Amino acid sequence: ANAYVERFVENVDRSKIITASSVMIDKPLVVRLWKEGPEGVIRKMKQRNLTVLPVVDANNVLLGEVRLNDLLQLRKEQTKSIDSVVRHEVHSVLADTVIEDILPLMTKTNSPIWVVNEEREFQGTVPLSSLIIEVTGKDKTEINEIIKNAIDL
Repeated sequence: ANAYVERFVENVDRSKIITASSVMIDKPLVVRLWKEGPEGVIRKMKQRNLTVLPVVDANNVLLGEVRLNDLLQLRKEQTKSIDSVVRHEVHSVLADTVIEDILPLMTKTNSPIWVVNEEREFQGTVPLSSLIIEVTGKDKTEINEIIKNAIDL
């Protein structure tokens, strides 16, 4: 039975059937606007080795994202609010968006793709690495090897 199923799905284009909800990280780290300052957000990012985080309001509505470089500049300027560095133009999709429709966004951003519902309430994060894994069918180890080989060239 397993061999039959394997043969049946071997030529299926996964990007047309896999959705954002199936590859997203739910309940990821977020920044709450007006509740957190640059210092706290920098600390969170460094603990998890992240360079970008989604920003939500008190109702969990996605407002944008912040980047570590911008927060470090705020710290240098001794600014206490992150409001000035929130990037409001971000890429977000609904949970049922198929990977095929998310892939073009990869070429326009170095950030994860944020997943929201119809009310723009934040649902989760689709890391760019997850998109690559789903489309290529390779695991993280194989992708890291490809990257290493490309760098060595």
